[in-house]
Amino acid sequence: MSAKGYWHRVKDFFYNVNPLFLMTGLLAVMLVVPGQHSIWSQIKTSRQLKEKQEEYQYYKDEIKKSQRHLDEIKYKRDMLEKYARERYLMKEEDEDLYLLTDPDKK
Repeated sequence: MSAKGYWHRVKDFFYNVNPLFLMTGLLAVMLVVPGQHSIWSQIKTSRQLKEKQEEYQYYKDEIKKSQRHLDEIKYKRDMLEKYARERYLMKEEDEDLYLLTDPDKK
């Protein structure tokens, strides 16, 4: 078969096939072949989106906790004193401070 006959058969095939079928086939190939709009990249992107949403929620909760803690420290003197003693190892003049450490922790 010559090249001219081959192209004639291909041309006849495309003229006789339903255009909707051709477009559906082309779309299926585009979705399967790796690229920007492939199924695999869409799955990867949706996983990343889910992780980022979970991370966003985690930080939002942490901000709420920190804000509550800050409000307690701001408005309650005894909580401020407790925080300063625990966090910055502050003490009053007539007190002794003993630090106990766990020998198993490094």
